[in-house]
Amino acid sequence: MTLPNWDACVAAARDEAFVSSLAAWRGWSPAFVEALRNWNLIGKFGDDVAFPARNKAGEFVAVHHRPIRDGNWRYDPTGAGPFPATIYGDPTNCTHMLVCESTWDAASLMSLFFAACNPSPSILPEGFALVVSDGANNHMRALKAIPRKSYEGFVVLMQRDVSKDGKPPAAEEWLRGLQADLGPDLPTWYPPPGVHDLNDYIRSTQSPAVLLCNVLVAARPFVPRGLTALPPMNGDAAASGRSETSEPGVTEPPPFPVDCLPPALSQWVGEVAARVHVDPALPACVALGVVSTALGKWPRANFIDQFVSSPNMFVVGIAPSAEGKSETLRLGLRAVRRVEDELLNVWFRETRPRLMGRLQELEVRRAALTQSRNTGGPSGTIDRAKALEELAVAEAELRRQLELEPRLTTENVTPEKLALLLANGTGTMSLNSAEPGDALRAALGGYNKSGEAADSLFLKAWSQESCWFDRISRPSVNLPEPCLSMILLLQPCRFDKLVGGKFALDGGLLPRLLLARIPDSMLPCSVGTRPSDEGVLQRFDELVECLLRKFRLAGATCQLPVESDAREVIAAFRQECVASAREVSAELRPFKKRHAEHACRLALVLHCAKHGADSTEVPITRELMAQAIGLVRWFDAHQQYALRSHFDTIVAQDESVVLDFFRRRPTGMFSRSELTRARILPAYGKLIDRLVDGGVLRSQTTQTGGRPSSEYGLATFIL
Repeated sequence: MTLPNWDACVAAARDEAFVSSLAAWRGWSPAFVEALRNWNLIGKFGDDVAFPARNKAGEFVAVHHRPIRDGNWRYDPTGAGPFPATIYGDPTNCTHMLVCESTWDAASLMSLFFAACNPSPSILPEGFALVVSDGANNHMRALKAIPRKSYEGFVVLMQRDVSKDGKPPAAEEWLRGLQADLGPDLPTWYPPPGVHDLNDYIRSTQSPAVLLCNVLVAARPFVPRGLTALPPMNGDAAASGRSETSEPGVTEPPPFPVDCLPPALSQWVGEVAARVHVDPALPACVALGVVSTALGKWPRANFIDQFVSSPNMFVVGIAPSAEGKSETLRLGLRAVRRVEDELLNVWFRETRPRLMGRLQELEVRRAALTQSRNTGGPSGTIDRAKALEELAVAEAELRRQLELEPRLTTENVTPEKLALLLANGTGTMSLNSAEPGDALRAALGGYNKSGEAADSLFLKAWSQESCWFDRISRPSVNLPEPCLSMILLLQPCRFDKLVGGKFALDGGLLPRLLLARIPDSMLPCSVGTRPSDEGVLQRFDELVECLLRKFRLAGATCQLPVESDAREVIAAFRQECVASAREVSAELRPFKKRHAEHACRLALVLHCAKHGADSTEVPITRELMAQAIGLVRWFDAHQQYALRSHFDTIVAQDESVVLDFFRRRPTGMFSRSELTRARILPAYGKLIDRLVDGGVLRSQTTQTGGRPSSEYGLATFIL
């Protein structure tokens, strides 16, 4: 049995025709093929592409080769096996473990690292290891190569195989073999629907940084079965293998579906995630909010019946400290800030001095009229009084105009000041902040002695409902169709305090929020050291400025066309939301009922981000509406994850109040009038109905004055 010369195979791979053919076939860059050759990881065996097969000691023992157009892998010399798993990196000392069954998938993943690090000086970034079982039937190879220890990040890279002859897909059988040993909660990554494997996935038009982010975001802290998680370091819950907000019975929300975004947004998300070293969900939420900010109250579209949707949204990202919130928001709002600075420069240099000059002229005329004597008899007095009245009206109008600075954004604002900002020429305003505690606290009742929410202005500005804003110590403000969009990024502890009250949870503001609980970044630091692509950021800025000038600053009525298929999709989704609202608790129903409207608004944002200045000429399609619904489902998972514990706490407190009241008369019944006098009704009416349905309370109907009346008491089994 003659052992092939692997050095000769590597040298033969220098053939330019071989390099270009292999790169075109697998979707790699020629530079990456050359890097594989320089690392002695690929060669040419005859006319075949070849990889080295090594034994447990790392010694070369065979050539694993395959013709470029043939699907059959072979070993030379024959019978040299069995072989262990192929290992890249150092599994013993790694913090992040990647597992796959295909040699092609492993090489494609390394190509993403190579391109994202531009170029990578090594096979994998420091701290990463990759284990390849070399076949779906060889899960035991992978298990033997994976050290049993705690990992900061672990992910199994899957393929979308099809079943054959009624048998389960080979990739799923391979995964079950891993789960049987390591545990059923293995973090996994699947390619998008319609894409077979990672090698097909890298052929996407998206940048390597975006594709790499989409894969690595699926990595999660993991402890193999039979081990105890390492204790948290310095209070970091992520080191313990779970999120700091993990609750029993609450499902971890999925990673952000970057593929649902149009190219201009997805490329920006990948670039910012790699540059700032954050989870893609954070720049994705900021990108959606920034486009919503640029659109303002226009354009609009008729999706459902006669209901017209507008693109303004309330996006709230919840992320721990030091997770890049401020920098991500700064990068997203660059174009908006630049346009706002231009408008304010014109205002302070030209418009405001002109208004001040006119106001001074009116004050001089009023002073002259006030001091002048009446020389024309009674008619002169009447003329002077009329002139003074006209001057007072003109002065009031000028003073009102002086308060209307051409502001596009605000950061820390009270509801009273927000009303004045919304009274500007276009009736739109954007509240954007990486530390929005004061603004949200005011809206959710943090400054009221009663704790009741002061969110009426926020609700009307979300729905663009005309209103008057009246205060005793301030002039009345008329707001015809006010429009507010928000991007708020805050820490989990602040969010928990803000929504911890009953009024906040019962109010109408939270269901209008698109909530996202941003996980800690799992990207390797080396990815962030690559040269940044300023062109991606510049194209995003150009898109935002284009939308800002075409829609929000123009202030003209604009109705976008919608395909009939898109209307059918959103109508079906609306029916789904109504049905699901019946199946959840009363606290979650308002959230479910808002999902269809959120989908319509997201569709407008995605459409304009995709088509830019041509948005008014192209109809909203069925595919785009499906992408918007996909984003709503993602936000829904995060809403439930972020709020479930708060709802459970409130419900438990309410149940305690109600049951303590009924225990005062354990063998008797209470009429509805008695419950009303005790202030149990109507405040806890829905809870009492649920307790009756659950058998904790019993109810009976009696006749009082010829009319039926309901009475309630504790269930017999509690007595």
